Amino acid sequence: MVTTGESKCHPYGSATGDAFKAPYKVVRKEFKDKGWKLLTTSDDWKNGRQKLDVICPVGHQTTKSFEVFRRGNGCRICAGFGKSIEDLRATSEQVSARYSGGACLSKKYLGIFKSHKFRCKKHGVFTRPATDIFNGNKWCQKCGLESGANRVWIPLTTEPHI
Repeated sequence: MVTTGESKCHPYGSATGDAFKAPYKVVRKEFKDKGWKLLTTSDDWKNGRQKLDVICPVGHQTTKSFEVFRRGNGCRICAGFGKSIEDLRATSEQVSARYSGGACLSKKYLGIFKSHKFRCKKHGVFTRPATDIFNGNKWCQKCGLESGANRVWIPLTTEPHI
């Protein structure tokens, strides 16, 4: 039984609760061990809840608190939060090519979890959340039902997903 408040996984407490107290060298090591680069210096380090400047393993510069990092949350840009309408249009062309073809009709990017308009060459206009398109696993619902492909995840890139 651990009586010092330390867990077996994290020497400074639970995965989130005591990240607040972790020393800078532990924070830097944990980011480095997972392929991240910590840009915030030890002079700027205050606690586990402050936003830190980091670079993800793919190379995106973003901010992330140590507490959130310890929960396993990855890069917001890799997850689609830093995307644009141009990114959505390009990705939708790649995804639609696996089915019957089509394009993105939305004029503005609304966000990763918001539905956007697309046109399937075979079945017409439909809406789908951007996350489904960026993940590369869904297109038009009717095309997916015909092929059974909605049940299969097909990555568009060999870059690691975080």
